[in-house]
Amino acid sequence: MKNSKVLKGTLLYLGGNLIVIGSWRLFDPISFALVNDMDLNGQVSLINEARGAAGAIVGFGILIVLGVFIKRLTYTSSIMGPVLYLGYGVARLLSCIIDGYPGEMAMVGMIGEFVVGSIGLFALMKYSEEK
Repeated sequence: MKNSKVLKGTLLYLGGNLIVIGSWRLFDPISFALVNDMDLNGQVSLINEARGAAGAIVGFGILIVLGVFIKRLTYTSSIMGPVLYLGYGVARLLSCIIDGYPGEMAMVGMIGEFVVGSIGLFALMKYSEEK
């Protein structure tokens, strides 16, 4: 990977966003779900599932941020960001097609995932060194 402040800033943004959102979901899954009009109160299995996914999101965020500081992780981090964001976006789009409209905040989240994932993909393509 080329050494670029833009790439480092992109990785910080992608990873930092995952850490913040994932931490919210990990430590307060009930309020996180309420933003999307979901009530998890008393739903222990669903809360457990939300926390499990949140742990993975935080972990990916940490690894992406580490790519800013550890050169040998930069390329891996540059791949992980777009894959995670675009993967979530595509899965949500598929759910909209199969299951129907999920609500305004979920749609905002999906659009954000596509936008941020595309920024990460652009950075990956722009700053990858030709082999």
